[in-house]
Amino acid sequence: MAGRTPGPLTAQFADADGRLCAAGFGRPIPELAAACGGPRAVMYFDGSLRTDTAVIHPVPIPERFARGAAERRISVSLAFDPPVRRQRREYLAGDMTFDLLRNVDERQIRERYERQGAQRVELFKTPQRIKLEPGVQASGNSALQVRHFRPRRLDPDVGDVYYVVVTHRSAPWAEEGDQGYSLVVELVEEERVQVDLYAEVQQQVRLPARLRVRR
Repeated sequence: MAGRTPGPLTAQFADADGRLCAAGFGRPIPELAAACGGPRAVMYFDGSLRTDTAVIHPVPIPERFARGAAERRISVSLAFDPPVRRQRREYLAGDMTFDLLRNVDERQIRERYERQGAQRVELFKTPQRIKLEPGVQASGNSALQVRHFRPRRLDPDVGDVYYVVVTHRSAPWAEEGDQGYSLVVELVEEERVQVDLYAEVQQQVRLPARLRVRR
């Protein structure tokens, strides 16, 4: 999230998958990693979840951020440290993924994700399930994932809270336990730089930060 792809590589690789293979998530920018403010608001969680569960993280979306046509960005980063067994082909003890949802409530999310065991139900589709880049197929096998949503317009009528749902799935050989992870959500006004998005998010932040869903 606090990294940028160098200009020459951006020009050389027209598609996001090519840039991801060539430069990963880009060159780190220390000042972005250390602070936020003004038109850029960063929210983070550092903790753990039970293996084979999902956790719902509310994300405040200020009305001013959602209104009007302008360049804006929502980025979500997930990092975790699964146990490994080098002698196995599938050497990670588990994988984690996340979805960014809107125009739904916590009850609806809980009901859908709780039924991902034996009696599976279909998860949310677009537009409730926001399409992020790169897609889950390109990043889902990594212990570090950074995905972006760059809408020119948002609909303020879908609500002032989006949700990031973080899901863990164990490998068949793994033992039950807890998995540590860090989650970062970044809201950026890339065109309306005079907007104090940081202050707007501060006013809207509500706790508790997350809800756990058994799967």
